[in-house]
Amino acid sequence: MKIYLGFTGNKKVAEFMQKYDCGWLFSPTNYSKNFREQFCLDNGCFSAYLNKKTWDEVAFYDYLRMFVPYKPDFTVVPDIVAGGMDSFEFSLSHAPAIPRPRYLAVQDGMISNDIRWDLDKFDGIFVGGTVKWKMDTAKMWADIAHLHGIKCHVGRIGTFQGYALCEGWGVDSVDGTNPSRNCNERPLRMFKEQSSFNDFEWMDIDEETTARADDENKGA
Repeated sequence: MKIYLGFTGNKKVAEFMQKYDCGWLFSPTNYSKNFREQFCLDNGCFSAYLNKKTWDEVAFYDYLRMFVPYKPDFTVVPDIVAGGMDSFEFSLSHAPAIPRPRYLAVQDGMISNDIRWDLDKFDGIFVGGTVKWKMDTAKMWADIAHLHGIKCHVGRIGTFQGYALCEGWGVDSVDGTNPSRNCNERPLRMFKEQSSFNDFEWMDIDEETTARADDENKGA
């Protein structure tokens, strides 16, 4: 499973992200033009939502055109946070303008029967939404993605517990900011050292609520 870290200019983070073969997650407001690692492109919709700002479509497409020549692993098609099927229709309207590989963001209010007929327009499913919905449905979305011959990515996963669960569910990649924000390689090291991922149960793996535990054990 590929792990992408939220971009930071911290040299120590750059060292351990290379050590554990991670990639960068860039966004329209957080990226670097000087990099050698694999990367994927977020659309910035969630960040705008968190900051109570209007998503900047012009800035997104300027940023997309800048990075397309460098061949991102994938781009998350613009979506509407907490938008349900309105978000799906919004993503469909933007999909033709997003070079492949492009991923469809799914979230609360979406069900597989509503979107499966259009999955050929995408190369992956990006599982967003609330934490509980994400954890309740991530395995299902991974199975659906693979049934359609595309990949599955889960957003905002930055702890060992989250990595372990997603690996066990067959998720292809995840992203998170916990290791880079806290300059903490421990979750990555634990994941790489773990030999089996079949005995992990559902737990709260949201980065914000579990990062504190990782911080307390940085030196372990």
